[in-house]
Amino acid sequence: MWLSPDTGAYNALGNPAQPGDDIYEWHDITGNGYIFENNYNNNRPSLVNDGGLRYLDFTPGDFLQNEAVKNELNGLDEFSIFIVVKSDLIGTDKGFLDSENPDGNDDNICLRYDNVGANTGRNNCLKTGMVGNNANQQVESQANTQTTDRQVLTLAWERGEKLYLYIDGEVSDSSNNPFSNVISNVQKILIGKGPKDGSLTGNGGWDGKIGEVIFFNRKLPSDSIHDISGALPIKLTRFEGKPSGLENMLIWETASECNNNYFTIEKSKDAKEFIVLGTVAGAGYSNSSITYTYTDNNPYKNISYYRLRQTDYDGKSTLSSTIKIYNVLNSE
Repeated sequence: MWLSPDTGAYNALGNPAQPGDDIYEWHDITGNGYIFENNYNNNRPSLVNDGGLRYLDFTPGDFLQNEAVKNELNGLDEFSIFIVVKSDLIGTDKGFLDSENPDGNDDNICLRYDNVGANTGRNNCLKTGMVGNNANQQVESQANTQTTDRQVLTLAWERGEKLYLYIDGEVSDSSNNPFSNVISNVQKILIGKGPKDGSLTGNGGWDGKIGEVIFFNRKLPSDSIHDISGALPIKLTRFEGKPSGLENMLIWETASECNNNYFTIEKSKDAKEFIVLGTVAGAGYSNSSITYTYTDNNPYKNISYYRLRQTDYDGKSTLSSTIKIYNVLNSE
C-alpha cells in the first residue's frame, strides 16, 4: 500500500486535489483499491505545499481511515511501514497512526509522539507498540527525537524478531522482546490519530503534516530502509532548457528518488496540446542528486514548450511545471 500527497488525493468534487483543498479521499496508488476517507464528520486534512513538497495538513480532530486493509495486514509475519511526518509541536503525546479506534493503549500497529516515555523515562520521544499493551513489546525512541522538521519514520519487524523503530533511516531503538506470533486484531488503518488522542470523532489528534505512507509486506534490510528514507519523495530541484545550435537541450535534476521508473519528455507548440518526445530511465531509488539531460533535435520554429512526466514502477505519474525555449537560430 502506498499513499502519496502528490497523487491519489481527491477533493469534495472527486477531482485531483489542489493545495488548499480538503481531502475527501486518499487513494492507494499501488492498485489495491484502498481508499482512505472520513465518513463520520467534516474533520478532514487539507493539501498544502511546504518547502517545495506536498503534504496533507492535519489539525487536531482530522483523520482518514480504511477498514478493508485489515484483511491484508492480519496474518502477516513481517512488514516495513514508512510514514513521513512534520509536526507543528514538540513536547506532545499526539499521534498519527493507529490500527484501531484510539483507546489509550500503545498496542497493535501504532505510532505517536510521547512527551515522557512511561517505560524509559525519555523526554520528547516517539512511541509504538505491537501485540498487546506491554512495555516489553513497545518501543520508545531516544530522547529529544520529537521535532518540527520533516521526519521519515519506519517500523520494521519479522516473526521471531524484535520490532525496530527507525528515524530518517537510522535505528533509534527496538522492543525488549521478540514477537513469535503473526499480526492479528488489526481493525483498520487510521491516519491522523494515535492511541492517546481520545475518541475517533473527538478533537484530539495530530497537529502537523503527513506525507507518504507506505506498507511493505516484508521486512526490508537496514540499508534499504536507509536508502528509501533518504529518497522520499522524488524531489525535482531543477528543470530548465537552453538552445544549442539548431537543437534544444533540456536539463533536470532530482535531489532524491523513490520508486522512479522513468521520465517522459513532452513537447508542445502552444503549452496546451503536448506530444511525447522521448523517455529517460529513472534511478529507481536514490538519496543523492542526479542530473539528467535530453536533446530535442527537431524543436519547433521560434518557441517550444516542454514538461516532464515522472512515472513510478506502479504506473502512477506526476507532471512537472512547463518551461519554454526560444531558439533564435531556428526561427523563421
